[in-house]
Amino acid sequence: DFSDFIKKNTSTTISEFFNKTNLVIEKLGIKKSGYKIISNSGINGSQEVPHFHIHILGGQKVSLSI
Repeated sequence: DFSDFIKKNTSTTISEFFNKTNLVIEKLGIKKSGYKIISNSGINGSQEVPHFHIHILGGQKVSLSI
């Protein structure tokens, strides 16, 4: 999950991951219109398989119902 990713990786790896995330956002053309980045963690966060990944939601108005 996110906490594990932060604890077990160097600041260089973490920075590279989020710089690549920004590149994907730019390539999708959603930077100006807006987007959400979501990472599920644990049972209450709806994480079904324990690993770190993100979801980039954009391209239309995105809401989150809890």
